[in-house]
Amino acid sequence: MRVGPFAEPLRRLILRFKREFVLDQLLGGLMAGAIQGRMDPREIDAWVPIPSHWRRRIRRGFQPTRLLADAAITRHGGCVEPVLVTAKYIPPMHHGMTSAERVSSIRGAFRLSRNARVRGRRIMLIDDVTTTGATLREARRTLREGGARWIGAAVLAKLS
Repeated sequence: MRVGPFAEPLRRLILRFKREFVLDQLLGGLMAGAIQGRMDPREIDAWVPIPSHWRRRIRRGFQPTRLLADAAITRHGGCVEPVLVTAKYIPPMHHGMTSAERVSSIRGAFRLSRNARVRGRRIMLIDDVTTTGATLREARRTLREGGARWIGAAVLAKLS
């Protein structure tokens, strides 16, 4: 896979974003522009951030994907709904993991929140980074089991 000249600076920004409560407006603006360039955001019923485990949220003091979703979607007037929650602790996924190890690690990681309304709705997942797509596939599986009509994903970066 050929990587563009902005891949490394973007990767550094995303890693900083995950450690510090900064850059959400900048990165959210980038995501908002990309979304608007590909589709009409008004067609989406709910924008769903990929959830962090509660231990990570407490340690960080925030959930990066929620900040990203809020910053990106408020520009479009959409509704961010955290309908997914983590059902188990997921260890950090390292670059050395194989695709099969990532799939195994993430299996069963999500469930729908108590008040989740997904049946018949068009859902767009929001994540900061994807590598193998295992997290997005597991989130999609959970939403599909809940009856979502259509599921897409908006991601800041694809890393290999």
